[in-house]
Amino acid sequence: MKDLKKIELKTPAIVRDLYQDLRDRRLLPLVALLLVAIVAAPLLLSDSGSSAKDEAAVPAPPIAQADSTPAVAVVRATPGLRKPERLDHRRPHDPFKQKYVSPPLSDQPVTIEGSPSGPEEDVGGGEAPVGGTEVRSEVVFYATATTLKITRSETTPAGEAVHEEPVIRERVLPSTTLIGPKAQVVTYMGASPKTRNPTFLISDQVTAVFGEGNCLAGTDRCQLIELKEDEPEVFVYGANDVRYRVTVLGTEIVETGRADPP
Repeated sequence: MKDLKKIELKTPAIVRDLYQDLRDRRLLPLVALLLVAIVAAPLLLSDSGSSAKDEAAVPAPPIAQADSTPAVAVVRATPGLRKPERLDHRRPHDPFKQKYVSPPLSDQPVTIEGSPSGPEEDVGGGEAPVGGTEVRSEVVFYATATTLKITRSETTPAGEAVHEEPVIRERVLPSTTLIGPKAQVVTYMGASPKTRNPTFLISDQVTAVFGEGNCLAGTDRCQLIELKEDEPEVFVYGANDVRYRVTVLGTEIVETGRADPP
């Protein structure tokens, strides 16, 4: 007995921690309810199984046999609903037949109301008919041309500034290289679609640009510039630093050619 008294019953730490945790969280009643349900579930299931067997043992009442003779329904025939004669007032039509057809073109010339009779006139880029002549049309091409004033100047080795007389270039069409074949300083590229101002492609031989022009492309060096009317721009060109002063005097829409339609 003395040896038994010396033996101490110690609860495992995990059980003690679990108990304390459940007690702190107030889950002990729920755990007790789950234990009772686990014990009572087999008893309840056994009772329900025996009652189901008793109910299955009770024979079902006999089902009265129904009359196997099917009922015959008599419907009055109404052949008038299927007679095609009721659609006699309507006429069939071909869904693929063209209903709206333009009238054939006559051989008579087209006349414009209010136009005076007389010699042939240019109407809408085509040729107006005279008498019984055939009607012809043309495709007319237009472009934005510009008029420029260009002044060349340079400094001689002696330090003397030389200015040449200004040169007027009228109706310069797009893709025209300026100033000449030996000094291709800029190339006229046409009017800007937004501002309608002339744009110029700058040569890589241009070392500096001075003026109020709007640079459209280029980072370290401007490559495409837009010039406004009466605002001169100076381009320094070549190793000798020849200066070309370009001033836009105006722009206009000009006809560049005609062609027969395809």
